[in-house]
Amino acid sequence: MAQTEILFPYKKKHELLFAKEKNTALIREWGQRLTEAGWLSDAIDCFAAAGDTDGLQRLRQMAMDQGDIFLFRRCLAEEKREASPEEWAALGRRAESLGKLRFAREAFRIAGDRKALDRIDALLAPPLQPPAEATAGSEPAGSVPSVG
Repeated sequence: MAQTEILFPYKKKHELLFAKEKNTALIREWGQRLTEAGWLSDAIDCFAAAGDTDGLQRLRQMAMDQGDIFLFRRCLAEEKREASPEEWAALGRRAESLGKLRFAREAFRIAGDRKALDRIDALLAPPLQPPAEATAGSEPAGSVPSVG
């Protein structure tokens, strides 16, 4: 199924999520369809509106698997829970393994893992290399070469 067949206009999403009488089964169904399409942020909206804690937990695990700190935080907020330092460290390790160093850094900071944080900082900002020494016979920078 093409993604264009799965997605719906913003107005329809708004009507679905904020109706006075919510159709939670339909909202949950849309959450699943959006998850399958990879639209995880929209899926979080649907599962949260439907009160589907299982759906939110699945998405939180997907966010963990993808090393995505933003989606992980959104799921936590919708679930009204906090992650343990071990969960944050696991997210940091996964993000690091995927090359998402900024996400890894933030996860390790929240986990309080100073050693991992220092390691990521070193990867993000490697130490400056000293300037290469002038080679013999080369002219100093800014000088005019002599004519023989």
